[in-house]
Amino acid sequence: MVLAALLRVHGFTGQSILHFTVMPWDCVIKLMGNDRYHAFMDMGRMDLLLRVGGWHVLVTKKLQPLVHTAHIRYRYPLSLFRPFILRTRLVYIDGTSFWMEHIFECRGVTMATAISKNVLASSDRVMPTRRIMQSLDLSSFEPLYSDQHISKISAVDKILRAMQFY
Repeated sequence: MVLAALLRVHGFTGQSILHFTVMPWDCVIKLMGNDRYHAFMDMGRMDLLLRVGGWHVLVTKKLQPLVHTAHIRYRYPLSLFRPFILRTRLVYIDGTSFWMEHIFECRGVTMATAISKNVLASSDRVMPTRRIMQSLDLSSFEPLYSDQHISKISAVDKILRAMQFY
C-alpha cells in the first residue's frame, strides 16, 4: 500500500479510494467486526497522507499520525467475502487537527460512514496544522464541512470526556 500510495501522489483535492474484500479474519461470525472498520480507516488515512507527500513530512519532522477521535455510523453490515470500497477525504482543518470522512460502500450502497479527528505528534506534543500545511502546500484547501458541523461533533467529544467513559 505504501509503494502504491507514493506512486499516486496528488493534492488534497482528491480522495483515497481503496478496494477491499471482507475476509474471514475480518469477521465476527459472518460479519465484519467493528474493530476492523477502524483498521481500514487507518489504511485510508495513511494512503491519503502518503499520496499528498506526507511521507517526507513524517520522516523529516519525526511525526507520528494519531487518531484523536472517531465516530462511526453503521447502516448495513459487511458480510464475509463481500467486496467494498473505502473512500477517505480530508474535510476540515483546524489549529491542531485534520478531520477526515470515511465512507464504506458496497455495490453503490453506503454501508457505514465515519468522521475522524486526526493529529500529527512529535514526541510528546501535537504539531500545529499551520506548520504541516506549509510543508504540504495545503494553503489552497477548501473545507468540505462547515464550522458548525465540526463544532457539533466536538460537542459530542466534550460530553463523552465529561462522562469519563474511558
